[in-house]
Amino acid sequence: MRTKFDSLIRVIKQKIKFCEQSIAQIDREITHLEEQVEGFLHQMHKIVIPSQGSSSVFHQAYEEKKICLDMIDRTKEQIAQLKLHKQQRLQERKRYDLELEQISFLQQREIREFLKKIKNKDQKELDDIASMQFARRINEKN
Repeated sequence: MRTKFDSLIRVIKQKIKFCEQSIAQIDREITHLEEQVEGFLHQMHKIVIPSQGSSSVFHQAYEEKKICLDMIDRTKEQIAQLKLHKQQRLQERKRYDLELEQISFLQQREIREFLKKIKNKDQKELDDIASMQFARRINEKN
């Protein structure tokens, strides 16, 4: 049975699906960035700071570590932003879930009322038929 809520429910389900896809995409991006952080950490640990030699060699190793740390910091900022965006999408999905539940409740109530009307109409028609048959039997007896 179609109700006036069907199209609204379909739209909300599409919004929920979009949120879920967006959350999955964000999770993939976070995983990718976390792998990059691990790569930067691994790269940074490979850099050996010389214990002797010219200051330019020491300075170069120091700069390479600094670059790795900067990249780690930037990547972690991106991860933090993505986690915030994910949290917003989760809240949005939660709001759509609640909206869907409310509309589904209204739809079910409308269906119950419609079925009740049909049942009452059927009962009234059965009563009318029974009354007509009763009246016909009385007329037949007379």
